[in-house]
This record gives sequence, structure tokens and C-alpha cells, in this order.
Amino acid sequence: MEQRWSVRAPFTTQVILHHNALPVAVCTSSDIGLGGLFIKTGPLTYPRNSVLHIDIELNTELGPKRFLLETTVVFSSGAGMGLMFLESNSEITRTIRQLLLDAVDHEMPIMTLA
Repeated sequence: MEQRWSVRAPFTTQVILHHNALPVAVCTSSDIGLGGLFIKTGPLTYPRNSVLHIDIELNTELGPKRFLLETTVVFSSGAGMGLMFLESNSEITRTIRQLLLDAVDHEMPIMTLA
């Protein structure tokens, strides 16, 4: 059973995964929420609680902007990894909230707590 703390919305974008300050993979996200996101990694996995950084581009109020965010692995599967954000700021929070609102406005299915 999933134990997410925030609503998720479908969100597909390229994510560069970093481990120990080195880029290790280019992945694709499938959903995002205020608490984290899921990335499709194929066979690449890391153990739960591993600290990873993601390089992700988000469309902010001022246009596209790249962010390097610290995350931790909350689960891994053959399809990918669920990552929880370990840091945030007002710009990232505003941007993700807008993504969630846009998903509701476009009547996209939103993933909620299980």
C-alpha cells in the first residue's frame, strides 16, 4: 500500500539522476507531487533511504528553470524509484502546486493517497 503524503499528478519530463555528485542516468518522470516524484529507471535501482540528487527542468512563473534537488529513495521496483524531496523552496513549491492545479483544470486523473 502506498503511503504518500501529497497528491500526485501525471508529469513527464527528463530527469538527470546524480549519485555522489556524479550524473549516473537520464530518466523520465511519470508523476510529481509536493512531496516527491516517481522516475522510470529501468533496471537501475538504489536501496531505500539512499540520498540522490535530481536535475529537473520545471516551468516556473518566469519560464523554464533547472533545479538540482536533494531526494531520498522511498521505494524501488523494476519500473523505477519513488523519490521524496529532502529540500524545497517557495519557487519549487509554487511551481509544483501550479502543475497540480493545471492537472485538475484539464481534468487529468490525480493520484491520491491510497
